[in-house]
Amino acid sequence: MYFRAILFGVSLSLATLALVVIAAMLGVSFLLPALIYFGAPLAYLLNLIIPDQLIYQLVPEGGGPAFIGISLVGALLQLIAVYSLAIYRFRYRARA
Repeated sequence: MYFRAILFGVSLSLATLALVVIAAMLGVSFLLPALIYFGAPLAYLLNLIIPDQLIYQLVPEGGGPAFIGISLVGALLQLIAVYSLAIYRFRYRARA
């Protein structure tokens, strides 16, 4: 049950990020900063964990693009946690 909730949470979070990217490409610009600010708290923790050399290998210019990338990864992890917990709480735990 836990695995199914987490797997469904991962798929929902990837779909959410895909929809935000598509909306940003179509010109709805207010969604992307909201998602970046949603991932900012976890981005701070990821910045402490991930070595700087790895970040500069992935994004050589660093600075703003690196922060946006780390923030999007943080938003993805937070969305996975929120969706998985909600799915487990309201779907699988309600049956027991």
